[in-house]
This record gives sequence, structure tokens and C-alpha cells, in this order.
Amino acid sequence: MKQFFQQFFRHIGHGMTIALGFLLMSGIFVFAISYPATTPTGETTGGKFRTEIDALKTLVDTKQKRVAGSCTTVGQSITMINPDGTVSCGTGGGLGGGQTWQRPARALAAAGPTTDCFKYMGGANVYTNDTGKPIFVSISMSIGGNSGGAIFVDGLERGRFYVSANNANGQLTAIIPPGSTYSAQPSCWGGGLNQWSELR
Repeated sequence: MKQFFQQFFRHIGHGMTIALGFLLMSGIFVFAISYPATTPTGETTGGKFRTEIDALKTLVDTKQKRVAGSCTTVGQSITMINPDGTVSCGTGGGLGGGQTWQRPARALAAAGPTTDCFKYMGGANVYTNDTGKPIFVSISMSIGGNSGGAIFVDGLERGRFYVSANNANGQLTAIIPPGSTYSAQPSCWGGGLNQWSELR
């Protein structure tokens, strides 16, 4: 009887081993034939990974304007990049292209206070570059001793000079971007305008 049960359980063990092996092979076969032939959901529209990439792309697009278009006519070049990313073409490229030296009616702004000689004063005699292109401004000033002058673009000082000699002259220059304001003023001890020239 004891030998009977030993043989019985030995056959059952072999049968279970064969059955488990068959189930494992069947599972591998089913997985192989059912593996997706298309791109996983996460990499396609609506998938989490792709959704995050699209959101990042949208953010970049809103912060960066792409330039679209070019100038195809011989002798023309890009004169302005418009807000929508398109370009305007013309025969005068950038600074100096199609521009001439001019001496417009200009005056110096008020001098800074003695407590802050080169303080931006604003107010009268502040001008705006409305040409649609950068312009170059060159200003010559005459001043007394221990004095100077400064040039401002959009309210920020972009250049100054200072001399200690009496009856001296000083020079101020700056490139003014389109739409920017600009002015020149003597320091707190005053000064006069010799010449104001603009390449525009």
C-alpha cells in the first residue's frame, strides 16, 4: 500500500510539472502574438508622454517668434521683423542702408541736480526714433570746467563724458533702436549744444 501511494504522488508531481510548463509556454506564445505592432499609447496623441511634450512645445512657441519669409528680389534685404514673424524687405538693409546724415532741430534736456549730476531728467527735449530702423546719433557739447554730459536711451544712461578743463568740448554717440526714446543733457554744472547729427 505504501509503495502504491508513493507511485501515485510521483505521477501526480510529474503531471503538475508538465502542466505548469505547458501553461508557461502558452503564456509566452499568447504574449508574442498579441504584442502591439503600433507605437505605445504614451508616445502618441493623448498619451501622457506626448501630452507633456506638446505642452512644452506650446510654451516655447508662445515665448519665441519664428521668422517666416525672406527677401527674394535682387538688391533687397530684411529691413524689419514684424510682430507676427513675417519680414519687411527694402533696399536699405540695417543701420546706414538707405540712410543719410541729417542735422534735425534738437535741444539738450535739463541738467541734472547738483546732488546727482548725471540723473536722468526726462521731460522736454526727449525724442523718439519713429523711422522703423536703428539710427545713429552723434552729439557735440561745449561745457565749462569740471562738467560733462550724458546720453540716454529709453531713460537709461548709455554714455557720458567728463572734463576738468574750462571751455572744453565733449562727444556723445549712441545707436537708437526703432521706437526707443533718446535725449542728451549736460551735467549739473551746465553746458551747451555745439552740434547734433543723426544718421537716419
